[in-house]
Amino acid sequence: MIWGLLFILLLAAMFIGLNAFYKRTDYFKWQHLELGSYKQGVPKQLDCGVFGSTYALYAFQAMPQYHSKNRFFNFSLNAESIEQDYLLFNKYKTHFNKRAFVLFTLAPCVCYYTYKASPQYNSYFLLSHKEIPNFKLSRYLSYRLPLLSDFKQIFRSLKFLLSEQEMSLDALFPPSVSEEVAKMNMKGMAEGWMHLFRLPNLREKNQDALNERALKENTNDLKVMIDDCIQHEIVPVIVITPFARELTNYFGKAFLDNGMYKLIQDAVGTHQVRVLDYLYDADYQNNRSLFADGGFRLNNAGSSLLCKKVMKELLEN
Repeated sequence: MIWGLLFILLLAAMFIGLNAFYKRTDYFKWQHLELGSYKQGVPKQLDCGVFGSTYALYAFQAMPQYHSKNRFFNFSLNAESIEQDYLLFNKYKTHFNKRAFVLFTLAPCVCYYTYKASPQYNSYFLLSHKEIPNFKLSRYLSYRLPLLSDFKQIFRSLKFLLSEQEMSLDALFPPSVSEEVAKMNMKGMAEGWMHLFRLPNLREKNQDALNERALKENTNDLKVMIDDCIQHEIVPVIVITPFARELTNYFGKAFLDNGMYKLIQDAVGTHQVRVLDYLYDADYQNNRSLFADGGFRLNNAGSSLLCKKVMKELLEN
């Protein structure tokens, strides 16, 4: 009996150790590159910060060059909902100086995206159990011990080790793509959003009741963040990141006006909040070379241009 128990404890210790080793491999880090900056710690006395989803993660990768060391932080995460923005902002809002800029970045479909529909993986690494909505111990264990769900990952990590991949956002994509690939990629994104949000297209006003509920909830979360910024003498700024024509061709005025732009209008209310709208910016519409995937994720060159535009607006007004 005792020997059996000791054997089980030994296996458990080995499994925990193997998970710890796996989480230190480049293969694991590659899957969660956006967490790297958080692991180094979120600086205090920030002059500028960015919140948003995948588009913001790539759009502002060049922003640190415009700020002194440790005065800027990109809080953006892959597949991040506005509610996730709210949770992170609420946790780190005391890290901002007075008169600091907080950039809340938006894109056409994020207004219908909910925390419940998101992967939630990052929450279990960045927030305490008290800060996570509907915390589940089983999910926490599966994230903390990733080999529980797929032990074969340890072998994939060894294969990845031999490939000598560069650890960066741009390394996930080629420097640029052809027109054919860009159209294929953007068609896939548009169709993916239509499927996710139960939409017949991205041109007409949304008619889905669940989307309308999500729109109201996201509007309230953004409003609370804006109100909180103003109360703490922080400057909220809304930024809509640019897309290429291969993607913007899918969007119609009715869809945008009754979704993303309605969210902004209702969340801002009577406050004087700058809205920097680059969705149809001419520098990006016909320039696939500024995108890593042909129209959605900005590469480093595209990010550098956008950050230059944003900083010019922030400093001149």
